[in-house]
Amino acid sequence: MPNRLIDETSPYLLQHAHNPVDWYPWGPEALERAKQEDKPILLSVGYSACHWCHVMERESFEDPEIAAKMNELFVSIKVDREERPDVDSIYMRALVSMEGRGGWPLNVFLMPSGAPFYGGTYYPNEDRGRMLAWPRVLDAVADAYHNKPQMVEDNALTLAASLRAAAQTGAADEPISADVARLQGALGAGDQRKLGAYLDAVRDVERRIEVAEAQGDREVPLVERPIGVPADFADHASLMYDLQVLAHQTDRTRVTTFMSGHELSGRTYPEIGVPDAHHPLSHHRGVPDALAKLTKINRYHVGLFAAFVEKLRATPDGDGSLLDHMVLMYGAGMSDSNAHSPYNLPIVLLGGGAGTLRGGRHVSFDERDRTPLANLHVTLLDKLGAPVERIGDSTGPLPTLLAGHGADRLSEI
Repeated sequence: MPNRLIDETSPYLLQHAHNPVDWYPWGPEALERAKQEDKPILLSVGYSACHWCHVMERESFEDPEIAAKMNELFVSIKVDREERPDVDSIYMRALVSMEGRGGWPLNVFLMPSGAPFYGGTYYPNEDRGRMLAWPRVLDAVADAYHNKPQMVEDNALTLAASLRAAAQTGAADEPISADVARLQGALGAGDQRKLGAYLDAVRDVERRIEVAEAQGDREVPLVERPIGVPADFADHASLMYDLQVLAHQTDRTRVTTFMSGHELSGRTYPEIGVPDAHHPLSHHRGVPDALAKLTKINRYHVGLFAAFVEKLRATPDGDGSLLDHMVLMYGAGMSDSNAHSPYNLPIVLLGGGAGTLRGGRHVSFDERDRTPLANLHVTLLDKLGAPVERIGDSTGPLPTLLAGHGADRLSEI
């Protein structure tokens, strides 16, 4: 038997019309029922192209037992963010204030008044690593609502104050919004999508910076951090990478540098199973356990960098992507950190360099030649139209890169 969504026009809502969950569309009817029955509201926001929205529907919203629990403990509302971007924006800000990040599906728990007090994104149907199972979340939230009302109310009041402050700040953006609306009206469909994707990226970075700044006055034991730096390494690195994407997308800069692990770093990485400090591990002395942990850290850093590269590849720019028109160099100044060896360095060059670089190649230099890394810098500057004769200990450009197809030390991969 279909639920109340069967009368909606949104394709996304109609996809949920046959869920065993007693879904309400957004409106006064659901809020009134929550007040009458003194139940918290579960607001679930998604959209048709959202992968994890469909995964959560399949795992939880189509499950009769989980749906029965939702129907018993909550008044459930389903919203299509493309139909109600206003509702999505309000509660996404609340989630970012609570959790430090957002995403879809957006699942927020509300007081009967509509004030949010807890939220998250995707939850699996059973415990998965650090992710709590959706049924356990439902039980915990319902228990807190009925048995810890003061805590729930305090959370709701704090979030409401944060949202009011954000709304007042947002008033200054109204002239910009009007300009954007006029610009979108003059653009074709493809350019409208590009502008929309850019504005979404800007809003996402703004939200994350706001959260980082809000968390800056929290006491963090044993770690000295500048105000506004996210405590989680992956969050911090991803934020810095995203700022670089935006800077290049808007042509605010032509050059960016970023160091993911600085010298003498005492950072530990318990989130990947490495509680040891990074720098002491780099002096591994050939010990297998230390090498394994150092490899974990390197893979972690490379994974974050790879996500950055993928965003560059997916960001349109002219007749290609940002990655097509960039040159990225990733690597380190030592090949063996235990010996501090600056030779035989594993360096990766990515990007098309606006047609100046050909990919899919492995260029090898004999370690006995002691070719300095600065030679690569000289070569890249030449390709970028800013030639120099020398940098540091450079001895000249790399002939293999400049020669293109004819180098004898060039191997295709």
